[in-house]
Amino acid sequence: MKRCVGFVVLVGMILGVSLVLGQPSPKSLQAMQEKILSPEEEKAVLSETIGLLATMQLYQTYLNIGLLADGKAEGVYSAETVSELLGSIIHPLDQVEQQLTKVSQLRLTKEDQETVKVFIKIVQLLRQQGKALVNFWNTGKEEDAKLYETSRTAAWRELSGLLKLEPQPKENPPRREVSAKD
Repeated sequence: MKRCVGFVVLVGMILGVSLVLGQPSPKSLQAMQEKILSPEEEKAVLSETIGLLATMQLYQTYLNIGLLADGKAEGVYSAETVSELLGSIIHPLDQVEQQLTKVSQLRLTKEDQETVKVFIKIVQLLRQQGKALVNFWNTGKEEDAKLYETSRTAAWRELSGLLKLEPQPKENPPRREVSAKD
């Protein structure tokens, strides 16, 4: 129903603008027709847009986990607050992975198929990074801190490849200290 109402409003706006501005010139009609994309071009634009949005969301997730780790280490957040915030970042990753798995089963170009595989790998690394951080905060065990760091650097390598950062990092990002203290 909302879609129908939205469509009617859109058509009304277009008709209203057409009446106010008059009929389009033959030149502008030709330009509009040239901008019409083929189904293949539309699919490419859609794939590129979804890929960009997914990449930016994964990058933001990576940043958020790091910001929370830094915030806790610096005493900005209480243990309870930071655990709640981190949970709100980690838990949706399960659903993201499920949806990406569904997308991977669609008829995609080879390049898109490979990109979706990288997205899934990054989601898994980010989830592992977040869980290792929570475990470290709860236990203080060095092995959890190492798993956090290993996951973080692996996620960064994958993300920097997707983001096409120049130059491609040959080394891991600087090691970050995490703190188990409140």
